[in-house]
Amino acid sequence: MRYGRFAQHVLSIICAGWTLLIGPAFSKDAASVPLPPARPDAAKGAPAAEPADHHLDCEKQLGAIGTVDKHPVVTGAGGCGGSNLVSLRAVMLPAGAPLTLIPPAVLRCGMALALSQWLRDEVAPLFATKADHELTSLEVAASYECRGQNRVAGAKLSEHGTGNAIDLSGFSLSSGRSFLLTDIHEPKSLREELRQSACKTFTTVLGPGSDGYHETHVHLDLRQRQGGYRICQWDIRD
Repeated sequence: MRYGRFAQHVLSIICAGWTLLIGPAFSKDAASVPLPPARPDAAKGAPAAEPADHHLDCEKQLGAIGTVDKHPVVTGAGGCGGSNLVSLRAVMLPAGAPLTLIPPAVLRCGMALALSQWLRDEVAPLFATKADHELTSLEVAASYECRGQNRVAGAKLSEHGTGNAIDLSGFSLSSGRSFLLTDIHEPKSLREELRQSACKTFTTVLGPGSDGYHETHVHLDLRQRQGGYRICQWDIRD
């Protein structure tokens, strides 16, 4: 009992000493230290706000090389739609002739611009040098469509659902014949170069051999993935 009272007495002396040493700091200085600023919504996972002039700049660039109409704002279930959709009807090729999209593609402006630049700067020159033909039209299998991936019920929203993807079947040439992207009878070297340029431009390229859903067309999109991961799955078959 005597030792217990002694221990309590020593402990009370130590606590009193600490109170004298640090008490003022907590009672006065700590109260004056400012709190850190609140984290912005973007840091909590909310999408960062897009600059107000971004879409206008995109439309200006797109209008310089393509024939495009504004598209009404679209909203749909599960996050479908968008406020920056356009209807791309044609792309002006370097030689001055238009490449007509059949049917016109409804796309997010950024996707429409990337597609137009790819067709104009990469695809058309390839056909001119490799096949000695000019492109006259592009067959569009799908563009904006509010649906899940691969049209599977309950699947994750497809990039088509926000206008960030397009499916291409092939081209019509100045000779009058068609060039199908997945046709094994078309020149293999040309198809290989088309795949290489597509995979350089777009973050997702799906064709034959990818998943069974893209055997008759090629899917292109600009989906952003963690770490800049890209997908290029298009078998060039004999």
